[in-house]
Amino acid sequence: MTIARIFGIPVRVDGSWLLVFAFFVWALGAPEALFPSAQPSARFMFAAFTVLGLFACVVVHEFAHALVARRFGATIREIELFAFGGVSRIDGADATPWQEAAVAFVGPLASVALGVLIAFAALAAGDGSPVYRALAYLAAMNVMLAAFNLLPSYPLDGSRVLHALIWALSKRRSFAVTVISATSSIIAALLVAASLALFFSGAVAAGIWTAFLAWFIMRAARSETTNELFVTPLAALRCSQIADEVPDAIEPDTTCAHALSRMIATRRRALPITIGGTLAGLVTLSDFAKLDGRDPSSAYVGCIMTPARLLVAVEPGLGALEAFRRLSDCGFHQLPVLDGGTLVGFISGETFHRALTFAREERAIVPRALHAAADRAR
Repeated sequence: MTIARIFGIPVRVDGSWLLVFAFFVWALGAPEALFPSAQPSARFMFAAFTVLGLFACVVVHEFAHALVARRFGATIREIELFAFGGVSRIDGADATPWQEAAVAFVGPLASVALGVLIAFAALAAGDGSPVYRALAYLAAMNVMLAAFNLLPSYPLDGSRVLHALIWALSKRRSFAVTVISATSSIIAALLVAASLALFFSGAVAAGIWTAFLAWFIMRAARSETTNELFVTPLAALRCSQIADEVPDAIEPDTTCAHALSRMIATRRRALPITIGGTLAGLVTLSDFAKLDGRDPSSAYVGCIMTPARLLVAVEPGLGALEAFRRLSDCGFHQLPVLDGGTLVGFISGETFHRALTFAREERAIVPRALHAAADRAR
């Protein structure tokens, strides 16, 4: 749910945050926890305000990322709070390694600054009071948050800083992702070992929490690898850049046998059917199942085609990533690319495979080639 809009950026709360909020209020409000001298009702009230303050600090941390990214021209979709903290959903924040490093590092820097300011406020509140204890806890947690976020593991800020450094030195983003994914797996394995040690030593709650954290890091590492190898290349492309060329059209009175032989000979999944130059529909390999045993030489493609009004089409300027989502959702094997009603190409699963293969090869080879050319020029 959206709880606020700050600097035009929506702040949302995931349902898991409510569970964590309740858990922390219960933990900090325990008699032996943060406010042992307070009455039960007061303990839980102070605990609730302390947890709200902690999540407010997380929001400040995320806004530090978002505002610096916006300064570099990125688009900030939203900031979301969830069980393990928060995340800024940013589009286009890492045009260069140094921009990525700046956006990542400013978050821990903001947390340290908050910790110092809150520590001074705690000293002003006086030693021993519930307000002092709450502020001292928040100051310590902000410093711990900054330190934890600098670990080189996805999705933490330290992984972004190290990713930017490796990217800048190697000139290869994919190599940087491979390295950070490996470090993330190592850190997750260490957290699993720590969770088992905590569990068997009697600290059951801490062990379970550490195990969840390890699971979260492993999922984040897989997600980042997928994002780098798949999402990022497609997000930079348009349908017009990847569409396959249009095969020669056929008329609705073409026999199914002739159309099928053409599709087999040219290895096409679909053929356009036109009437007077206007797209009337498509005939695909799956459409031939509509013959239901009839002789293909005595049936016409106009009887089995998918009419143009039922097609799921895309425009040439649509992003390739959005086209992939539509192809995944529609149930068809290909999408026609229409420019004002004119068929200009097809997009299929094979189209995306070729585009991704080329993108990986381009990113691996072109930077090295340009670097070698620059060396020769010097």
